Amino acid sequence: MSNRIAAKWIIFFILIQISFQQFVGVNAWSRIALLFSLTEDHSFRIDPYIDKTIDWAKTPNGHFYSNKPPGPAFMAYPFYAPADFLLTSHLDSRVARDEARFAQVFNLQTLLSVLFQMAPFLFLFAVTLQLLEKEKVSKDALEITSLSMLFGNTAVVFMNSFFGHAVSAWILLGSFLALLYQRYRWFGFLFGWAVLTDYSSIILLFPSLWILTRDSDTRWHLLYYRIVQGALLPLFLWIVYHSQSFGSPFAIAHQFQNPIFVDVSDKSLFGIFHIFPKPKILFELLFGYRRGILWTQPWVFLVLIFGISHCRVNFKRPGDPKSTIQLLLPFSIGSFILLLLVNSAFGGWHGGGSAGPRYLSGVFPLLGLSLGLLYDSLGPGWKKTAWITAILSALFTLVALSISVTPPQELPLWPYYFHRILHDFTPSMALRLAIGLSLLFVILCRLRLKSSQFFRHFFTRAADNC
Repeated sequence: MSNRIAAKWIIFFILIQISFQQFVGVNAWSRIALLFSLTEDHSFRIDPYIDKTIDWAKTPNGHFYSNKPPGPAFMAYPFYAPADFLLTSHLDSRVARDEARFAQVFNLQTLLSVLFQMAPFLFLFAVTLQLLEKEKVSKDALEITSLSMLFGNTAVVFMNSFFGHAVSAWILLGSFLALLYQRYRWFGFLFGWAVLTDYSSIILLFPSLWILTRDSDTRWHLLYYRIVQGALLPLFLWIVYHSQSFGSPFAIAHQFQNPIFVDVSDKSLFGIFHIFPKPKILFELLFGYRRGILWTQPWVFLVLIFGISHCRVNFKRPGDPKSTIQLLLPFSIGSFILLLLVNSAFGGWHGGGSAGPRYLSGVFPLLGLSLGLLYDSLGPGWKKTAWITAILSALFTLVALSISVTPPQELPLWPYYFHRILHDFTPSMALRLAIGLSLLFVILCRLRLKSSQFFRHFFTRAADNC
């Protein structure tokens, strides 16, 4: 059953992601510039491409580097280097080679997104559905997991652009699965890449260590030895990159970033982090019109409410300490809370142009898996609420992918998109949105949602016409 459900949603996902491609500008260019420099100059410096991006870090020696963690670029380099050779080997000058690269940059972003964001994410999504089927969840639970993971969250908004956030999303999902199946070398490898992709991922070591303490079958020294083995490659890349670029393995790009991003007055850390999380920013991330979870993926609140309640009950009456739900809920909710606190201490918490809280993107697919495990324990009214919020989240994602994944940071999201639809709606935008909404409706109207009388009544007539 899970294979049929996965195939249906994956086909829909691929069609939308490939067809609704957007180039995200300076953010993507920061990592693409590093790829170009690695292939052309065999260097981490992006000096020749500095005019393409403002996301740079300038060291005291006057050279420029990407202001992004290098994980996604290193991941793509073994593939990109031979492709670049085929593209430019017949050209004699650097100017001609760079012009050839610039001409293909949109296609490059698309291909890199497919290979290093969409493909691994879809593979892990299929694994999670098989996991849920083994947990004997209902068909409805599998369907709502698919909807929330593939369409109802900020990570998938950036899945077709080489942004890095979608890389963090599938790596974090893979890290949990590696812990769940006790593949500790894989966990070390993936966690190392997570930190190399997003510096803030280091704080997720704490919920990971909590899961590791539940393994009483493996000697602790052997367990950690396997993790370190898996982490050796990303650790080596970390040391080489940061030492050569910034002078020390303990120095990161943010210490030398473009001054326009130094936006915290008290400059407690790198000029971008407050000493403590700010309640106002915390409120904005959860409920605010500009980036709030309430307006972009409201189903997350159900996971938080019922997930925390489930954890409290099982803390008083513990069950199997190694069951999937007993491991997943503390890990996913704990990761979310830690990332939320870090983001609320960040001066640029809004993420600039972003269709949602993009610095929290990595944890949303895990919360989608959590929703699938919790779904069958919800009452009928809460199941209905879960479906309504998941569908609204998917609608928002389709609107963002159809119009713009980088709305201005100062504007509320939904009013911005309504304005674009009413006053600046091009035929291509209209066509993309019409196709996306039609396909979503066809899939939803064919679902037999026995647990929800509301949907049975709402979709009965539509299903006859599909």
